[in-house]
Amino acid sequence: MRSLWISQLWILGAVFYDAGGKSLSDPCKRESCHTMETCEVQDGKAVCVPNFTGQCWEGEDSQFHTLDEYDFSFQGNGSYILSQYTGSDLTPYKIVIKNDNRNTQDGSLARKVEMTTYDTKISVEGGEFPKIQVNNEMTKLPVSLAESKITIKSRGWEIIIATDFDLKIIYDLKFKPALSLPSTYSNSVSGLCGNFNQNPIDDQKSPEGKMMDSAVAWADSWKVSDHDPFCSDVCPCTCPFSEESKKKLDERNDNCGKLFKKDGPFRDCISKVCPNKFFDGCLYDTCRNDGDKVILCQALEAYADTCISRGIKIYDWRTSSDCQNVPEDPPTAIKINITEILKGGRK
Repeated sequence: MRSLWISQLWILGAVFYDAGGKSLSDPCKRESCHTMETCEVQDGKAVCVPNFTGQCWEGEDSQFHTLDEYDFSFQGNGSYILSQYTGSDLTPYKIVIKNDNRNTQDGSLARKVEMTTYDTKISVEGGEFPKIQVNNEMTKLPVSLAESKITIKSRGWEIIIATDFDLKIIYDLKFKPALSLPSTYSNSVSGLCGNFNQNPIDDQKSPEGKMMDSAVAWADSWKVSDHDPFCSDVCPCTCPFSEESKKKLDERNDNCGKLFKKDGPFRDCISKVCPNKFFDGCLYDTCRNDGDKVILCQALEAYADTCISRGIKIYDWRTSSDCQNVPEDPPTAIKINITEILKGGRK
C-alpha cells in the first residue's frame, strides 16, 4: 500500500494521519480533557478518563488521611467541611461531617455525614440506619436520585453514596467516613481532605489559603456553625449551663457522678476503663437536655456496655439510677452502642 506525505500529513489508503502518526479521524483529537485526565476512545467516542483516584478518610484514634496522603489528627466536637469543589466547570459538591468525641475512648467519631450535590442534600446518621435523609425527608435504601446521577445503597454495616462523576462516599456505622475522588478534581477542591494537588506539604490551608501551623487551627478554620453549644476543636469544653461548682457536685451525687463512686455499681470497672470521657459526655449531654432522665440512662449504659464488653463485672445501676422504665430506642432504628464502637476498625 502506497503512502504519500502532504506537508505535515501523510495518507495511508483512505485514512489521514498527522506527523505524530495519529489518525485525524480519532475523536480524541477534538476532545479537551482536564490536566489529570487522559482521552480514550470508547465505542467510537472520545471519553476523558481520570488518571487516578484519591482517597481521604477519618480513621481510628481521630486520624485523618487527605487526598494527597497527608496524615494528621485532631479531636474536636462540631461540624467541619471535609471536602468541597472550588472550581467552576465541574459538578459542584460539598461534604460536611459532624464530629463528636464524647462518650468514646476512640477519639472523635463522625456521627453524621452530609453531602450536597445536584441540588440534593443527603444526610447519613448512624442512629437512623437503614434509612437516610434526602432533602430533610427520611428515605429507605436503596435509592436513586437526581435522574440516577446519585445512587445510595447499604452493604452490610456500610452506606455507599456514588455519583455519575465518580465521587464515592463509604460511611460505616462505626462512624468512619471514606471519600474517593477522581483526579479530574485535582487542585480544585478544599477542606480537611486537602486540595488534591499531589503535594501533601500544602494541604494544611485555611479557606483563605493561609498555611496553618497546627492541625487544631486548621480544623477550626473549616468549622461550620451547627448550633451545637459543645463544639470544640480540642477536648470537650465546660458545659455552658453548668458552673464548675455544679460539676464538682455532680461528681459526688447519684447522676453522672455514679461513674466515679468507689462503692457504686461500676466499682470493679473504674480502674480498668477510665470513666473520664464518659463522665464528660454524660455531664454535657444531660446538662444540654436539662437533666433529661433518658439521656442520663443512655450515658450510663454506654459505660456499662464498655465494661461488660471487656468481661468486667458491673452491678445493678438501673435501679439506683431509676432507669428501669426508660424506653428502648425505636424499633425502626438500629442501636450502635459504645460496645460496637470500641471493637473498632473498618471492615
